[in-house]
Amino acid sequence: MKNFISLLLLSSLIISCSTTNKIDWSNSFWGALESDEAYLYTADSLTSIVDKEITKGTILYFHNQVGDFKEVYTRNPKKVDKELRKKFRYYLYKPKYKKLSYKYSKDSATIYEIPFDKNQTYILGERGGCYYINKHGNKTYVNRSYCDATPKVTTPIYESKPTSKPKSSSNCNSVQCSGRTQKGARCRNTTTNCSG
Repeated sequence: MKNFISLLLLSSLIISCSTTNKIDWSNSFWGALESDEAYLYTADSLTSIVDKEITKGTILYFHNQVGDFKEVYTRNPKKVDKELRKKFRYYLYKPKYKKLSYKYSKDSATIYEIPFDKNQTYILGERGGCYYINKHGNKTYVNRSYCDATPKVTTPIYESKPTSKPKSSSNCNSVQCSGRTQKGARCRNTTTNCSG
């Protein structure tokens, strides 16, 4: 009888542990961010590291409410191994969002990052990440190209074509253009102008 009771207790413990590990995704959905800007925090705390600063229109997989934070994923968590889910899990602080009214066919999120800001100071981290310090005093990681040398002119200035080629004081071969694209990435074209 004693063995039977201990076996019964052990089996109920195993059953209860396996059911608590199951995550309920029934109220989870793909949704669109309606806040003009939001931070993808790596934990449910305002002092945690920010992976990206995102803007209105970003589509994420919305899951649980954790205090003032909404747990979101950048990949469909139901289609990812449970060991890998943490890699795609983030938290939004008091976000405005709405459930998508149409079927979202992608497995990964559509993310719109805050564009390059010429007035922002971007810092290149020791491991190659590019970030700035946000209004909460935390690191906010952005596209690595933002940490390239800040150009003197962010939008190209079109001048009239000179009639004769000016004489250059230094001989320049092709260099990468130092301008920025509309999305904020560094221009990939080359130029013979020494200043870029």
